[in-house]
Amino acid sequence: MDASLRKSNISVLSIIFYILAGIMGLVTLVLLWGVISIPGALENISATAGMLGLGPIAGMVLGPMKGVLINAGIIGVIVMGGLAGLLFGFGRLVARQAGLMERVAQLEEEIRALKG
Repeated sequence: MDASLRKSNISVLSIIFYILAGIMGLVTLVLLWGVISIPGALENISATAGMLGLGPIAGMVLGPMKGVLINAGIIGVIVMGGLAGLLFGFGRLVARQAGLMERVAQLEEEIRALKG
């Protein structure tokens, strides 16, 4: 396989990892915004349920649900942030590997030139 073709494919792979890391980072920020807005949304639902006469039932259901949703959201933000970091790291690793392949090819050419 031609070295320039391999370099081109690996560069595209690195760019794909960077794009995926960026998308994952944006999704993480949206999820974080959702986690921050959970208490307000549940209070609005509780107020609506109170107007419908379901206040005590809503209090029993929404109280524990608030903690569960916030904890699940925090875990999701941490996991997705970690995945975004890993994808970025994979992109860097692939880019560095492409540069290493190019340097090895140049070194092999120089060795062949010295021998022959």
